[in-house]
Amino acid sequence: MSRAFPVIAVLMLFLPAMALLVTPADGDIVPEVYFTSIRDNGVDTDDNGRYNTLVIKVILEVTLSGAYSVKCDLTAEVSGNTVRIHTVIEFPLLEEDASNKVDLVFPSASIYDTGVSGVYKVDIEVQAYNYSRIWTVTQFTRFYDHHMFDSPNNPPVDPPEAPDVEEEENYIKITTTAFQVMVNRTSPVIIYGFLQPRPDMPDFMVTYDRLIFFHDDGNRIYEGETPVASILLGNYPWVFSNIVVSGPKVTFDLKALVSIPQGPDLVPATLWLTFTVSNGTVLDPENSPWIRGDAAELKVDFRMEIEAPIEGANHVTLTSLVTDTLGNTDFMVEDPVGYHLYPRTEETTYLAVPRMPGTQSTVVGQVNDNLVWLAYQGWMNTADETLRNETTEFQVDVRGSFRIKGGQMELYIAYPYVEDLWVLYHDPSMGVIQENLPQQPAPPGPGDESEPNIYVFFLAFIVGAVILILTVYARAQGY
Repeated sequence: MSRAFPVIAVLMLFLPAMALLVTPADGDIVPEVYFTSIRDNGVDTDDNGRYNTLVIKVILEVTLSGAYSVKCDLTAEVSGNTVRIHTVIEFPLLEEDASNKVDLVFPSASIYDTGVSGVYKVDIEVQAYNYSRIWTVTQFTRFYDHHMFDSPNNPPVDPPEAPDVEEEENYIKITTTAFQVMVNRTSPVIIYGFLQPRPDMPDFMVTYDRLIFFHDDGNRIYEGETPVASILLGNYPWVFSNIVVSGPKVTFDLKALVSIPQGPDLVPATLWLTFTVSNGTVLDPENSPWIRGDAAELKVDFRMEIEAPIEGANHVTLTSLVTDTLGNTDFMVEDPVGYHLYPRTEETTYLAVPRMPGTQSTVVGQVNDNLVWLAYQGWMNTADETLRNETTEFQVDVRGSFRIKGGQMELYIAYPYVEDLWVLYHDPSMGVIQENLPQQPAPPGPGDESEPNIYVFFLAFIVGAVILILTVYARAQGY
């Protein structure tokens, strides 16, 4: 015991120091970390239509202020294999009793160069300085196509067959006796309007938005449920080609290869938009962007070829956004008892576009504040489908639904879908109601100069003569 006493005494002297080594910093306070929000979004900083970064926005709450490390691994599953995309580490100063925001920024090239499209896995680790504990969370992003991201290896698409238009906007311009149209050569955006509108009249705009596969009970109203869908169609590279003058019409194509997520894989689908102008001419098909004709509408043939089945869907819809360039038109939809007005300032749920009995096509319209019908979107009530490994087309019934949101109409044209579907063909159209174009107000002219009135002249002469006679008489009387 006497030999052990010196050792015990030494240990007692060093116990406070040892306690400092094994006790967490700040005494007995052990930090806690809580994840309150994790969101992802692509950021296009140079407005070129592709993302420059993918930002994972994390909101944290901690119980102890101080320095922390936040690490994020971005990965994807491809055919059962994990593909590492990139890792980002930030060292923020976090405050207790506050919502701390940390942006984890992934460069776009790191995503594009992996060639991986899909839903990315986000693994986040947080550790406080001087503490060994690690807090973790795992989340998944939205679906991203890697072609959406900028990279030196992802140059802008230069369609080789597009007309050479020097110092012009990237549009094919169509002029008819009734209306004018601009079709974007590299994106499914169409702007059209009257040939000589009043300054207060808008042009009308249609943007083909997404390809959505969904399942419903047969009414074919897209209800906004989480579907199997492409990304925004405008984010894919569209190729313009094939201006053809054939008899009394001019046609040209826009074509894109899109990706439909199917589990961890992607199913390719090729989309064509074929535009037809009746009685059209092209002065120089190789170099001119101008097409002239005499039609009051633009016919758009939609064709889809899909390479593999999409499981769980019984309908596919091509969605479009309908609006105008000034935001001053409302929407009109015909139903069996008349026409129903849907103001642009209101929002609706998803509604069916009624099928009118005995008609071969369906239209929805855009009207001004005086309820004058100016423009329309239309489509045939049947489409043609071809099954895989078959050559015979068969007709299917087409339905439409819509909702009004944010001052525009979201239009959903839905087709029956089976897993053996290979080719879908349909022909929508759009146009203006020429006879409803409000008349141009007469330009203000110079003020009318009235003809000299001879009676006024004589009256002035007589008055002057009387004044002269009275003046002479007054002087003669000595006044």
